[in-house]
Amino acid sequence: MKITVLIVDDEAKSLEVTRMMLREFKSMVKRVFTASNIEEAYQIIIENTPDLVLLDVELTSKTGFDLLKRFNEPTFKTVFVTAHHKYAFNAIKADAVDYILKPIDIDDLQKALNKTIRMLQLPSERAVLKLKPNANLAKNKIIVPTQKELLLIEVNNIMFCKAEGGYTAIYLNSNEIVLSSKDLKTYQGTLDDCLFFRIHDSYLVNYNYIKSILNDNYVQLIDGNNIPLSRRRRTEFLNWIRSI
Repeated sequence: MKITVLIVDDEAKSLEVTRMMLREFKSMVKRVFTASNIEEAYQIIIENTPDLVLLDVELTSKTGFDLLKRFNEPTFKTVFVTAHHKYAFNAIKADAVDYILKPIDIDDLQKALNKTIRMLQLPSERAVLKLKPNANLAKNKIIVPTQKELLLIEVNNIMFCKAEGGYTAIYLNSNEIVLSSKDLKTYQGTLDDCLFFRIHDSYLVNYNYIKSILNDNYVQLIDGNNIPLSRRRRTEFLNWIRSI
């Protein structure tokens, strides 16, 4: 399968380097378009329907995310190409195929092209993958034993769980903290299919409350809490988010 690619970059030198790299993959790329701003990129997408957009994030007065907002259901795949780590989480939330840091490594570009082609060839498999994490969301409440009582807690109200020795502190969106007599491993098993991920030996977080992934291996929640992200779990965590 050969694909058409649109490069969107406001730096002429960077754009030309990317175009030259794509020439190395003639077996995968049949045509390359280029754009230096959002308006130009939008017109090319409307008129030529590329399969893949290699999208820079910072584009003069706007960002690559502004381009994506113009499409309710994009027919193209997106790979972000940028010099900045800070946009990684937003790129994943935008359902990007990949996230490549500048200066571009040709091996990273090849991997992104291969991944794009696989996704274009197997759309049904992708659809199944996106649904899988939500399989057990029908279970809206969990039973939480404390020293005084058994509480029924709405899963959607749980922001994160923190290990406290053999106990677990459950942090709710109401700013309430419930101390459970069960350990964190127990809740990991219970909440595994409900958009929770154990990002650290001591923390289990709810996807719906994640705001960003910081460069210094912390996950920032929407309430401002910064939760440590284990280095050995980082890649698995990013892949998990990408699959949702």
